[in-house]
Amino acid sequence: MATCPKCGGHLTSRHRCRRTTEQTVIDAVLSAAAGGFWALAMAALFDRGGLTADADMMFFFGGAVIGATTQAWLRRR
Repeated sequence: MATCPKCGGHLTSRHRCRRTTEQTVIDAVLSAAAGGFWALAMAALFDRGGLTADADMMFFFGGAVIGATTQAWLRRR
């Protein structure tokens, strides 16, 4: 059976090389940052009066956790 020149795994019709550690870390950091900024944008959009201005970091970290968790869950499927 043929082997993959990149990872050395068996070449089948459904072969995919494993992700490197750097790819995994970059993917997790970018999805967490995107989730955090999305949460800040939603807070700014829906809180026009500025009632939750002191909770911006809580929104950012909450969105980051949701973004990273969603990315990890989708990656496993």
